[in-house]
Amino acid sequence: MNTPLAPGALTAPTDTLARIAVFLGALACSAQIRWHRLDAWLDARRRVAQDRLDLAGMSERELRDIGVYRASVDAIAAGDWSRDPFR
Repeated sequence: MNTPLAPGALTAPTDTLARIAVFLGALACSAQIRWHRLDAWLDARRRVAQDRLDLAGMSERELRDIGVYRASVDAIAAGDWSRDPFR
């Protein structure tokens, strides 16, 4: 026995699919932002590691020429060091 469908009955699945599509789009956008932040963080970590290697590879004389002590290499590479004592 076939019963006729109400006019709004066909829009319910389409509406649900549209909501799912919007949700998945928002989720994808959020994931993209998180990946962008992760990439930026990893790039910063790579720069710090490279700076640390470059400074650690310098001789004592080279470090003195630029006004740096070997004990300050880690702080300099991490960006936590300044010549200004009031910073």
